[in-house]
Amino acid sequence: MKALGAGDIKLMAAFCLFTDIFTSGWVFIYSLFWGLLFGLIRMAMAGDLKVFFQSFVLRNPQVKSHKIPYTVAILFGWLSFLTLGGVA
Repeated sequence: MKALGAGDIKLMAAFCLFTDIFTSGWVFIYSLFWGLLFGLIRMAMAGDLKVFFQSFVLRNPQVKSHKIPYTVAILFGWLSFLTLGGVA
């Protein structure tokens, strides 16, 4: 990793410093879910979803890489934690 790159990791690390381990863990899990969902939507919009599932079943990675802004997934993970009753 570059010293000035990986902003999403730095954001999650700062978030972990200001919350407890329980909150950080659930936000991380929720953000993984949202990242997966955003990635699948992005692949569907690019027309690569069928190729992705075919290569997943055949275990032959032929799909090009799609990048998503993971900060949005972290935000949605935090909002999911708040919505699902994580705030006591």
